[in-house]
Amino acid sequence: MADTRLKHASVLYVEDDAKVRRSMARVLSHYFGTVEEADDAETALRVFRSRRPDAVFVDIVLPGEKDGLDFAEEVRRVAPEVPIVVISAYSDTPKLLRAVELGLVKYLVKPIDKASLEEVLRKVADALGANKTTRVYLGKRLWWEEPAGVLYDDGEPVPLTGTERTVLSVLASRAGECVTYETLFAEVWPEDIERMSVDALKYHISALRKKLPEGTIRNIYAKGYRLIPSL
Repeated sequence: MADTRLKHASVLYVEDDAKVRRSMARVLSHYFGTVEEADDAETALRVFRSRRPDAVFVDIVLPGEKDGLDFAEEVRRVAPEVPIVVISAYSDTPKLLRAVELGLVKYLVKPIDKASLEEVLRKVADALGANKTTRVYLGKRLWWEEPAGVLYDDGEPVPLTGTERTVLSVLASRAGECVTYETLFAEVWPEDIERMSVDALKYHISALRKKLPEGTIRNIYAKGYRLIPSL
């Protein structure tokens, strides 16, 4: 029975053999809500950065300079919480040891039987449930992610100061709502609330606006600010 916990999740499947890729993608579509595909590491990295899938299945042997484990390392650098499943046509001890170091969900050896696949999918669902990643999309390639507390632009972290990160976190947690000055003071500067002013807050809002699409943070006259998510 398919694990229904994955129905609202997305997966990136990386395999260079078109026939195998299409077949496996169809199988994965019975479990995941969205299945993205790529046939080499470079393409996979571009897809990952732009689409930000919830999980990754990748074959070790890929064309080009980078193999599946190289790709997995790249993913780990930008998204350490994403569940990764590595697939191989054979059991290679050195590669297996390297895969273990990457903290993967599973190392699957082809051919993959249904029981093994469903066991892996349960582990992926468990990992996603534990991570409870939440994203607020702010543009075509821009999103805020919790609990990591990171602003991503096409999969690359956007540099933020500590205060900017906290302000954005508070606004994103109430996306679409007016967040009052008092709430921002209390949550951003809880130990220094008496010294905070609207002018000081405006300074940090202005800095954030330069890193976000125009109109993302809107001023609510004499009340506070509203973060407008992208639909």
